[in-house]
Amino acid sequence: MRVLAWPAFSNKDWNPYNSLLYGAIKKKGVEVIEFDGQISSNFQGYDILHIHWPDLFLKRRFWIQAALACSRLLLILQRARQAGTRVVWTAHNLQSHENLYPRLERFFWSLFVRQIDGVISMSSGGMAETRRLRLGDRTLPCTVIPHGHYREIYPNLTNRDVARKRLGISPTTLVFGQFGQIRPYKGLEQLVKTWMAWNERPNDSLLLIAGRPSDKRLNEILATHTSHSAGIEYHPENIDAGDFQYYFHAADIIILPYQKILNSGAALLALSFNKPVILPRTQALTELQNEVGSDWIYLYDETFNEIVLKKAVHWFSERKSLTLAPLDIYNWDVLAEQTIAFYKDVCNQS
Repeated sequence: MRVLAWPAFSNKDWNPYNSLLYGAIKKKGVEVIEFDGQISSNFQGYDILHIHWPDLFLKRRFWIQAALACSRLLLILQRARQAGTRVVWTAHNLQSHENLYPRLERFFWSLFVRQIDGVISMSSGGMAETRRLRLGDRTLPCTVIPHGHYREIYPNLTNRDVARKRLGISPTTLVFGQFGQIRPYKGLEQLVKTWMAWNERPNDSLLLIAGRPSDKRLNEILATHTSHSAGIEYHPENIDAGDFQYYFHAADIIILPYQKILNSGAALLALSFNKPVILPRTQALTELQNEVGSDWIYLYDETFNEIVLKKAVHWFSERKSLTLAPLDIYNWDVLAEQTIAFYKDVCNQS
């Protein structure tokens, strides 16, 4: 079997998901090639074109640029299918996070789903949403293959005391953390405002935020708010792979108050460092909680606010003290086998 992946390994530095998946797939004898994104590419002889994040083609500064990028993508998919290559889409997102051009986006998705031959979702809830929002009554091969863990991917050689000493944090401080790329949909603006307004916040508590901002306006807002609060530390910088361990070991709880979310690789990253996570309740994230246990995932139903934080602190104080999050079902070898089996199912469709 020969697979074109878009992307395969080129995004390894900012998101190792693809390289971990395709590295495991290659070990099982499947040829995986990085697709170059060219309309003129020769698709002959390839069984699968596996695409991730088509929503990124909508993220352009101007409407016409987004329209041209989407048209190019659709033409590529059409040419691949004409050459006999089946197109598989992993539905990480069902819409762009920014939603800059709503009318164009609706039109794009209606055309995109006509150019795919199979869909992978990371949860049963995500698949239900995919069918409802994108597939409608179209019948396609579909499967659920979860997001893999990041355990043993990032260096993890330190401990809590060393990490806190390095970051200048007291051993007794209760630390809430959010680490990774800073984007508006992750709810950081509301998180900071809620934190500053939290009248019952424990005296010895800290909100620690670190990551590269992708949005200039959000960066300015966070910098302004955090400069006026002694209970918040903001590090607006890219986190090197070897430094994730210090931030995660320094934190007690990871908080991810997404405004809208389908899947969360950040939650798997936190669990890979054995850190409990606060998340909004969705069907997909409820499935994650059911798999790893309610001592690792705290889900809230209401709008993110001070009450959520208060309840989360109580939950954290009452949870069992566990050292290792159970992530065996998110093993990349297992997920690779499931993905290859789905490729075969798609290729066998008439």
